[in-house]
Amino acid sequence: MDLKQNYFQLFSIPVSFDIDLAELKSAYLELQRNLHPDRFAHSTANDKLLSMQMSSHVNEAMDVLLSPVRRAAYLLELLGHSVDFEVNIAMEPEFLMEQMELRELLEAVKTAPDPEACLNQFMARIDQQSEKLFTEFNEIYNGCLQTQAKKRADQSTLLEQAEMCVRKMQFMNKLQLEAGRVEEELLDY
Repeated sequence: MDLKQNYFQLFSIPVSFDIDLAELKSAYLELQRNLHPDRFAHSTANDKLLSMQMSSHVNEAMDVLLSPVRRAAYLLELLGHSVDFEVNIAMEPEFLMEQMELRELLEAVKTAPDPEACLNQFMARIDQQSEKLFTEFNEIYNGCLQTQAKKRADQSTLLEQAEMCVRKMQFMNKLQLEAGRVEEELLDY
């Protein structure tokens, strides 16, 4: 195994936002079966260390590819465009207003007459919006690939659009996590 391979090469899957999760999981299990440090218990210290590094690399690759947000950011990184979530935080005002509205709705779930039904509606809305963002990112990313050989300026604009899409996906992911916490709170009552 070459630690310099990108994560898609590592699992022998196509470089794409849309991935076959079953194929990914199968490749992951095969790699872990062959690289797991337990298989090298009686090997040299160097082989044990190498096994641990490789296994850790495979785990990190799996974590990135399983997460749509991290996968999208990684794809942009492969195109030479880093997404730094801490530095560039500018967002469209309409999107930020929608985020505030969604957070208020999530807070209102706790006091709703039927909090479970309200939460289910909220989660369905978040899932639907996330799917739209996934589709939008995929279209922009594919556009980036098509312009890669053409005008660099076109690709730069598309990369910025893709980055904005990834940032929105991150917001939606945080909302999904918060909704999960609200669900746990409701179950504890």
